[in-house]
Amino acid sequence: MKISDVAKACGCSVRTIHNYHALGVLPEPRRTSANYREYSVNDLAHAFQIRTLSQAGIPLKKIGTAPLSELVTEAQANLDAQEQAIAEQRRRLELLALGEVGAPRAVTQLLVDVIGNSDFAKHEIAMLDLMVIAGVTTPRTWELLSRNLKSASHIAATRKLAALWSCSEPTTEVLQEFREAVPQAYTQGIEETLRPGSLPFQLSDLDLSPAQRKLLEAALP
Repeated sequence: MKISDVAKACGCSVRTIHNYHALGVLPEPRRTSANYREYSVNDLAHAFQIRTLSQAGIPLKKIGTAPLSELVTEAQANLDAQEQAIAEQRRRLELLALGEVGAPRAVTQLLVDVIGNSDFAKHEIAMLDLMVIAGVTTPRTWELLSRNLKSASHIAATRKLAALWSCSEPTTEVLQEFREAVPQAYTQGIEETLRPGSLPFQLSDLDLSPAQRKLLEAALP
């Protein structure tokens, strides 16, 4: 069969098959008397194998060197990760359809009950919403925050943060108090409940006053 037949069977372009040859992952087939490539069924099976692994995220250079069993295991892991990502995307779309993107209302209401509808509450709710959008929160996150927002010690620390947040010119003492209160506030232990990921922002991206920026900088490790 011709190279175009192989490409069609594999669902790729002729250029892709040429690339397999150039990288050495697909051996050259025998040639006809007119010097055209002539592919056998075995050649087609080999090309299909390469195509399948490549579509599953395996680099072509690795396909030519690693054992097939190792490549298949890695490909399956890649597909598992893709399925999880797709499931998360579906979950977010469902929330969008319901108009429920952001932190659960029950949790944000608890926070408002503790510190009122203050600037600090608005800032914290915005951060929680962003964590949801970034996909790092889990059901355990909201269970923990709900529990902490009913704990006297966590409530006291959270109220202290809210009070310090309103300082227009935080002194060294205020910065120290803020730094010490952060790990005792309602988010204590939240890191252990989060999925791996990152929040796509820096302090400079936040709508903060100079005083609030100083407070957050003081709280950073």
